Amino acid sequence: MCRFYERCFGWSVVDEGHRYCGMRSRAGLVTFVETADARVTTNPAPRRSATAIKLVVEVDNIDDATRNIAALGGRIDPADRAWTFRGMTHHDVIDPEGNVLQLVQIGP
Repeated sequence: MCRFYERCFGWSVVDEGHRYCGMRSRAGLVTFVETADARVTTNPAPRRSATAIKLVVEVDNIDDATRNIAALGGRIDPADRAWTFRGMTHHDVIDPEGNVLQLVQIGP
């Protein structure tokens, strides 16, 4: 997963160990921890949206980001459309493990 986020968003790995990886993003430190349900055996991984927290990633261009995500093993669900809220464009996408994350583009 760290490689996916590194290649999609340019985040850098700051430390990694047994079943975890810390990454530096524009917003700060993000740590990915492998859990038992993260070891998915189906392809594509089932969508995992029943969580209390959704990772939100600021991007320069949502169209470019969604193309990059799809090319690197993530998914864009056709039912998920971009929308505008608080003057920003938002779009939910799915990473290779099935986690839903939200892209945010500030401005038009």
